[in-house]
Amino acid sequence: MICGTIIVSKTQIMRSLSKKPFQGIVGHKRQIRILEHSLLTRDFTHAYLFVGFSHLGKREIAERFIGGVLGLKDKKELLVHPDFRILDQAKSIQISKIRELKRHFSLESYLGSYKICLIPEAERMTREAANSLLKILEEPLGKSILILTANAAKNLLPTIVSRCQIFRFQQVSQQSIKNVLIKKGLASSQIETLVRLSDGRPGQAIKYSEQPLEFERVITLAKDLFRLRDEPFSSRFKFVQKNLKSSRFVEDVLNIWLKVYRDILLLKSGCKGLTSGLILENELLDLAQNYSLTDILSLIRLTRKIVADFRYNINKRLALEVLMIHI
Repeated sequence: MICGTIIVSKTQIMRSLSKKPFQGIVGHKRQIRILEHSLLTRDFTHAYLFVGFSHLGKREIAERFIGGVLGLKDKKELLVHPDFRILDQAKSIQISKIRELKRHFSLESYLGSYKICLIPEAERMTREAANSLLKILEEPLGKSILILTANAAKNLLPTIVSRCQIFRFQQVSQQSIKNVLIKKGLASSQIETLVRLSDGRPGQAIKYSEQPLEFERVITLAKDLFRLRDEPFSSRFKFVQKNLKSSRFVEDVLNIWLKVYRDILLLKSGCKGLTSGLILENELLDLAQNYSLTDILSLIRLTRKIVADFRYNINKRLALEVLMIHI
């Protein structure tokens, strides 16, 4: 392919592909096989949607796929590539960013390849931004590729979803995650805890193994549930007020508490060996005595609903205060 004086030959592309861009990815063999075939045949669609829980590897696979499309050697080259854009800085994606993206796609490729944009957590788009993106999908410009990632397709406009090739990413087997952690030389007890805590998400297990302070933070947040339960409502509401500004932090807390509630449910159902290991069993047993099975099931349903609703325009403070009353 020729653009001005710059040549990107098939030989260069095949050389980069021969290095197996998806090497080291845990799980998702079917999705990787399809993407590898697209790279080998150079047969791409205009828009892809990678759907699944966080920390499954969606973004990592997307970035490696893009690197393969552009014939790059590593991620460092991708981040400075003139034909690549990523909408990843802001909490929400405004319409101005989509307009900038449309302009990016309207220009000729610098290196004679594809113009590509990655939008991680596409749920962050405002309604106006989503509608603007829809126009790009309805009338794709030249050799352009758009890749979105999302926790669930239902969080996006159905008209956007219908115009994408969808890749659904599922949780990875515990054994696959365990094999990765074994290669890191971790202690067997630590591996068991990380595997259970990861919920089938390899990225989560790897993150905790490489960032021990983050793992300690998770333990502290889990124990906050013990502490807050024994404190008056005023202290619980202050906890909400203090942390409400960070939606991501609150979601982290709620997801961690869901694990604790699930562990309590497993203990009360006689399934001790299946708990996450987030809380020591004797501490968990003490906490479990304060709840009936009905209480735990109600708390799990309530917490899940708040986590799901957090992405929408709900009264977040009120929802969290209701939860504080019931913990």
